[in-house]
Amino acid sequence: MEKAIRFKKFVDDPAPMPGHVKEICEIEKREMAGRAVWYLEPKVKSSKNILLYLHGGAYIKNMLSFHWDLIGEISRETGALIVVADYPLAPKATFLDTYAFMDSLYMNLLKIYQAEDIVMMGDSAGGGLALGFAQKLIQNNKPLPRQLILLSPWLDVTMSHPEIIEIQPKDKMLGVKGLELCGLAYAGGADPKNPWISPIYGKMEGLPVISIFMGTHDLLWPDAKKLCALLDKQGTPYNYFEYPGMFHVWMAITALNESKVVVRQIGDLIKNSRK
Repeated sequence: MEKAIRFKKFVDDPAPMPGHVKEICEIEKREMAGRAVWYLEPKVKSSKNILLYLHGGAYIKNMLSFHWDLIGEISRETGALIVVADYPLAPKATFLDTYAFMDSLYMNLLKIYQAEDIVMMGDSAGGGLALGFAQKLIQNNKPLPRQLILLSPWLDVTMSHPEIIEIQPKDKMLGVKGLELCGLAYAGGADPKNPWISPIYGKMEGLPVISIFMGTHDLLWPDAKKLCALLDKQGTPYNYFEYPGMFHVWMAITALNESKVVVRQIGDLIKNSRK
């Protein structure tokens, strides 16, 4: 834990929101438990959908500019209200603080919106948090969002899948040792295989439909395939979109053709799930 606390890449402040996102959406910034929650209402609204977006950053980094770029494109594509959560980060906080924040945020949303109108989406660590939090909702007999959309999700902070070592030379963004340190900081001394920390070890029964986007040059690809196998075993509905040769969270580089395809696929998933 001491090594993780000294990790130099901890970034608690979110990147400024780019001007082009403000051109697409009306922005309201609120505060909850000392953290920011942004509500992005598209100026051309075409749906009743509510997207709860959880950013990546290995649980130690806050929103980066490319997160805002992706959120803006998703807003444009879906016409949905997007709620962006500035959840607590390690090493100042642990997973317990993050889940307490999520409990409050989600329950506040349910006071205003129906659970079936909510889609929970996250990239990387945010994808892991989305799955872990959905598992917690089931445990606590709370209403579930209509679906989960996981973009290059980080599902196991132990980085122990034996196939990861084969992917490492192809992944130019992530490193095993650094992620292990981030995971230990987030765990705060708890077992990193706790499903709230590494949801791959949690129960898959009763989850809403899950859509997973993953590239084959992503260090996290082996655990995404493992998740699909677990979902198959439990009969939990899911969609799996695999992009050969793509890197971690490529869909946030919105100029890429592959990113534009993902944004359209996300739009289709959200629209079709209401039928």
